[in-house]
Amino acid sequence: MSDKVVLITGAARRFVAEIARTLHGLGYRVVLHYHHSAAEAEQLAAELNASRPDSAHLYTLHPAATDQLADLVASATGLWGRLDGLVNNASAFYPTPLDTVSEAQWDHIMVSNLTA
Repeated sequence: MSDKVVLITGAARRFVAEIARTLHGLGYRVVLHYHHSAAEAEQLAAELNASRPDSAHLYTLHPAATDQLADLVASATGLWGRLDGLVNNASAFYPTPLDTVSEAQWDHIMVSNLTA
């Protein structure tokens, strides 16, 4: 799989970082998208690149910036001349009881989880 490239959104933390590690371990080159988790994303990319140089790259973008999604895909494709897969995980998360969620929080969740 060494020539395969996958874009992973929301890749910096939790189980999706493990998905990135697993795919990378299988030989994929990975484009790691993040929004708020810069430190975690940089640490993950450094870890992956330490085991296989130039095999992980970072891209930051607000999930609601739907007008820039084409740029994200173009950048991901431009790194190694192809894009073979997508792990679409970027999302908003509010550990809040449903009956206390504000309309602004709801709108943000819908944009990041569905629209983007």
